[in-house]
Amino acid sequence: MISFYFKGGHRELGCEFLHKSFREYLFAEGIVETLKNYAGTVASPLPERNLYWKDFDQSDPRFTLTRNLSELLAAQWLSREVVAHLEQLLGWEIGRQKARMDTNRPGRPTERLDIAGWEHVRDGLAEVWDWWAEGVPLRSQPKRNVRRQIEFDPPYADELAQLTVPRDLRPNSEYPIPARSTTIDAHLGDGLFRLCAWTHYQVALQRNWLHSGQSKRKPAQLWDGVTNIGEGPRRYQACITQGSEQWILFSPSGKNSEYYANYVARINGAGWRPSGSFPLGCNLSGIDLRRATVTIAISAHIPRGIVIWRHANLSSANAGGSLFYFHDAREMLATGIIFWLGMLDFCNLSYADLTNARLTHARLLHANLTNADLTEADLRNADLTEADLTNVVGKHPNIKSTREGISG
Repeated sequence: MISFYFKGGHRELGCEFLHKSFREYLFAEGIVETLKNYAGTVASPLPERNLYWKDFDQSDPRFTLTRNLSELLAAQWLSREVVAHLEQLLGWEIGRQKARMDTNRPGRPTERLDIAGWEHVRDGLAEVWDWWAEGVPLRSQPKRNVRRQIEFDPPYADELAQLTVPRDLRPNSEYPIPARSTTIDAHLGDGLFRLCAWTHYQVALQRNWLHSGQSKRKPAQLWDGVTNIGEGPRRYQACITQGSEQWILFSPSGKNSEYYANYVARINGAGWRPSGSFPLGCNLSGIDLRRATVTIAISAHIPRGIVIWRHANLSSANAGGSLFYFHDAREMLATGIIFWLGMLDFCNLSYADLTNARLTHARLLHANLTNADLTEADLRNADLTEADLTNVVGKHPNIKSTREGISG
């Protein structure tokens, strides 16, 4: 836990916010300010790391960013309240173009960061995700001593584990329970994933990704001109080029679409997560997961979190047998996706592009499919009981009604 103190010139009059809601809000503010402070240290785009196993050099601003973010994120999961504050703060900070200050009020707004600064933050976060994805904080780092002999520094995760225990330990006190490296790694991966997805999406929104040239664009139009998987501009980014305009989105699998499943397994390796198995509880709007394996295990219990997939690209992804219960997948591009045996009850798929999707034996009870594109979708033995099929695109003669579902 990080506490925040406010002092007005008299040390004896210091004030700490003990109420949980204040602490959570200020913790979220601390994360956002860490990102903004990083932008102030970067004047131009920085090159990617050459050696996948090697940590950033200590003179690199991204070294400081990894340490600052790790100390904030590694000790615990982000709570639902902190997540809500972070989403609102990032959306507001990235979206505000002018910092206005009312001189009649006692407070003043935080320093504004322009869109170019947030693009530096976006790219820096993609580099930090690369750093985590390659397991750099879990690796011993080789170096040469003054005699040119090779020595190893311990993994950074060891230092993070020590930071999670109480600082004020008496000499005769009991040993504190040390955190597992697996847990530290999972907390850090979950937090970095969220920050990458939110920041990339919000910057793209400010660059008019959703409304470029016309008032409303279809999912396929939004993603038209996207780079091939793994072609950048950075290892964990995808670039959409349409004429003179470009937008950069988060592509967490990097050069190999199979890697996403490995990262999910690392985050779920902690064994317990407040919202359920990753990525439940995450806002993954605008994320690029083409051809990835998106596995969300179907549980006997009601899931504790949903996923927001708005404007995401899951084309040709394999989500067979996965749980999309109550998920928000409006305007998602999912051409050729495999939803075989998937559970999509109450899932909001309005305006989603499900062209050529494989929905055989899928369950879509009460699903919202208004204006969805189901052209050439395979709906054999799918259960569409009480699904809303208003203005569905694509002719499916075996769809009898929203109440009867489909036959055959």
